[in-house]
Amino acid sequence: MPNTPAAVGEAASVMSLGTAATEEDGALVAKLFGSVGKMFKADEKMFDAVTGLSGSGPAYIFLAIEALADGGVAAGLPRKLALGLASQTVLGGATMVSKTGKHPGVLKDDVTSPGGTTIAGVHELEKGSWSCNNGAFDVCLDETRLFSFSELSRQQQTNIVLWLTHCCFEGFHGRRRGPSDLCQGRKPGKESLPIFDLKNY
Repeated sequence: MPNTPAAVGEAASVMSLGTAATEEDGALVAKLFGSVGKMFKADEKMFDAVTGLSGSGPAYIFLAIEALADGGVAAGLPRKLALGLASQTVLGGATMVSKTGKHPGVLKDDVTSPGGTTIAGVHELEKGSWSCNNGAFDVCLDETRLFSFSELSRQQQTNIVLWLTHCCFEGFHGRRRGPSDLCQGRKPGKESLPIFDLKNY
């Protein structure tokens, strides 16, 4: 399971080896997806949550960047400057979490000073929906559970893996499709799955 930042070499991909897969298979998958970002391992039962977090997560981050930039524009900054500052701030924050190993809460406290402007902004965010309890993650999980990978045939599973690989390495063209698009709100059937010719890969 990769995500769209694979397009710029910064994917967060997760894999789970099936019962018939070998360690060599795992090494090949890790090498393949490791070339476009970071590779993680997790039990298959965790993949609904993985989809909600790293699969859909980029959209949430894009919303946050857009909101930060809009705030800058509202305060009088030119759009290009506001967007540049917002995107670099998110990149810098993510890099600090990744490289320092510190908990995000600790890093947040390093920025906030007693009675300062930052803690006032944090307080305002926490009065709204800026938390894991905002319902967005649960909605995404519900959508993901419409699409039960384990119930598919081996050929259908292969088609899905090839589709994800195609999206990852050749880019998304036109409307971006996800599990809900494939299922069309029902249990996936053969007619609703993308078909790829193995000769092309």
